Amino acid sequence: MNMKRNQHGYALLTTLLVSTLLIFIAFTFFGQSVNTVKQNKIVETNSQSVALAEMGVNLVEYKVRNIYESNKSEIIKQIQLTREEDIKNNRLLSNEVYIQKAVDETWKLLNDKIKKDTDITLDDKASALIRIEKIYFTKKEKELDIDFTISGIENAKAAKISTDMSIDFSQVMTNNGNNPSNPPSNGGYSPILTGTEIPDPGQLDTCNSAKSNFTNEECQIEKSSVTFGNDLTLNDSIFKVIGKLIVGNMNNDIKNSTLFITGDLQTGQMNSMNQLLLHVGGDATIGNLNGNGLTDSTIEIIGEAQIGNVKMKNTTMYIGNKATINGKTTIDGNTIIGNINGMEDSTIYIDSIKSTTIAIANLGKNSTLCVTGPLTIGNININRKDTNSNVYAKSSMNSDVITDEKAFKNACGKKSAPTPPPVAWGTPEINISYRYDYDL
Repeated sequence: MNMKRNQHGYALLTTLLVSTLLIFIAFTFFGQSVNTVKQNKIVETNSQSVALAEMGVNLVEYKVRNIYESNKSEIIKQIQLTREEDIKNNRLLSNEVYIQKAVDETWKLLNDKIKKDTDITLDDKASALIRIEKIYFTKKEKELDIDFTISGIENAKAAKISTDMSIDFSQVMTNNGNNPSNPPSNGGYSPILTGTEIPDPGQLDTCNSAKSNFTNEECQIEKSSVTFGNDLTLNDSIFKVIGKLIVGNMNNDIKNSTLFITGDLQTGQMNSMNQLLLHVGGDATIGNLNGNGLTDSTIEIIGEAQIGNVKMKNTTMYIGNKATINGKTTIDGNTIIGNINGMEDSTIYIDSIKSTTIAIANLGKNSTLCVTGPLTIGNININRKDTNSNVYAKSSMNSDVITDEKAFKNACGKKSAPTPPPVAWGTPEINISYRYDYDL
């Protein structure tokens, strides 16, 4: 009897031990499964953060490329125009100086368009975020370096990647041949004004043609003929018309603005212009440039001009009298100006082969009136006190007009620089060095 009880006891103990062992094993496997799930979630989150950071690198790279590609032609064009202007003014600099100007312009552009501490969210995932932690644009010799760090953030877990980019400008300008400079064909004389001082502002946004006040705007209208009443207003503006501009009067003060017209200009009064850059690609008919007149301004009329009375201070005016006949541009126009009611520290240069007519000229200090062709003019009144002013022309019936060729060149021309060696123009190249410094 005791033996049977003992056997039952052993069997019960064995069953308990086996059950305990099985429960322990089950809990062990369960714990490992839970840990594995947690680890998988961590790995998945980190992987998603890394993927977001890599996406951010690609986005910044695309943005740099897009800004650069959209503007590189204009930047190179600006450098070409600057160099051409320096050649005309006999102050040509080395290639390296102009290349560095291209670096500077690109630096300004990228620095303005791409900012650090910028967050990029994904529309389809609220828990995901891409952040530009830092971005540095460093100017070097013929090169612009871009160093940036991107964070990819998923459910508050972040991964960072740092990347280097560079834009190589070394091939923007290269010497094209080593022939010595040749003297200019015009014997060292070039006109003091050429009608090319005002650069074309290039492609601009389209103006709202329903309004007439374009203060603090940069825009253009492309139309065969654009008409405004008397209230066209330009202040701190760049206003381009691709075509002909017709305006009643422009008596609203125009200040610190560019008005660039590819065709003709037809307007009434323009009596208060301050720091105006006016380029007319065709002919110009202007009532008067009188009243407060033109101050600190540049006027370029490529075709012929008919202008009423004129008053100007610290201003230059070029009239080209050019016309296109059978596809060829020739000097074929006439210029008629009423009274020049005052000139101080100013120059008028009229390129002509036909007669230029001016009613009366009243010249103050340091002012010059140059006409390359015949000049018909009434009275010339020059205040000889503290002045260095004169009227020059190829020929004139007025004895007060200086017609000596040498005197004309000295007063109305400038010494031309020798022709510089030609250069070949290239484009910058973008180089990318991915530095995947992951910081999980």
